[in-house]
Amino acid sequence: AVTYTAVCEALVTAFCATYGQPRTVIDGFDLKAIEATEIFRKFHEEVSTDDWVYNECPEFTHTLSHKFVWGGVQLVLKVHRGLIEVLDVDVAMANPSVLDAGPALAH
Repeated sequence: AVTYTAVCEALVTAFCATYGQPRTVIDGFDLKAIEATEIFRKFHEEVSTDDWVYNECPEFTHTLSHKFVWGGVQLVLKVHRGLIEVLDVDVAMANPSVLDAGPALAH
């Protein structure tokens, strides 16, 4: 299913792949201690500005897809300056007659 969490995870993965950054998992960290550091404060100030979000945020493309009994759906998001500029939706109907069986088969 396409959920908020799945989209966030997919965007992080796409960003790391696009910009050659390893995905780092931090286990057992103290967020308050990190937030208290000078480097975090400066970074947060920079990326929290509208100027950064709309002028500096890297451009990237990400694809989400899901297969159903009846076919599949693919979403391609093209993000530029913090905004989804293009959303392409492709629906492939492998067996449209399956949809006549009702919503239970849509999963």
